[in-house]
Amino acid sequence: MIYTAPTASQIISSAFIRETLGSLDDVLINIDNTVDNKIPNSGKIGYINNKEILINYFKICSNVNKEAGWDLDIDSIQSLVYREYNTNYKSEWEVDQHDQLYEGDNLRKISFKIFLNNDFEGGEFDFDFLGPKNEQRFQTFNQTIPVNTALFFQSYNWHRIRTIDNGIKKEISGFVLGPKYK
Repeated sequence: MIYTAPTASQIISSAFIRETLGSLDDVLINIDNTVDNKIPNSGKIGYINNKEILINYFKICSNVNKEAGWDLDIDSIQSLVYREYNTNYKSEWEVDQHDQLYEGDNLRKISFKIFLNNDFEGGEFDFDFLGPKNEQRFQTFNQTIPVNTALFFQSYNWHRIRTIDNGIKKEISGFVLGPKYK
């Protein structure tokens, strides 16, 4: 089921997310024990390059792109990124769209996060899209978000992960590409 939030971000929450991934053990490659090279013991990172899974997620993103009224010119998807963030990990505010161009002179246009667990403390996901006229510019997604929920947003939006107080936070990130803006 697709919900259109008043903020124009998209949330998909269902067993469909889990079904499209299958067994993570079967699709993860290149697992590294450091999510962030600047932070020792920050967690694990791995990649999902399974063509069928990538095609499924590109189709989902295409539908979200249309349903949200973004109508972005998109044409490909990068490998999905699986991350496990350890206790004490946090990120600074960041965006996924950069000046760096990817294959085919494309840039990131749509990002998504799939929240895979909620058995940790802290680690809230803050998403800044409310704008400077609001007292609080961001919305916080915490452990009350159902497991296997996906949040889709345009890659220029700022976001961060607050400090994980206890446990391991697991997520999958995805990035959909399209030609640079003219």
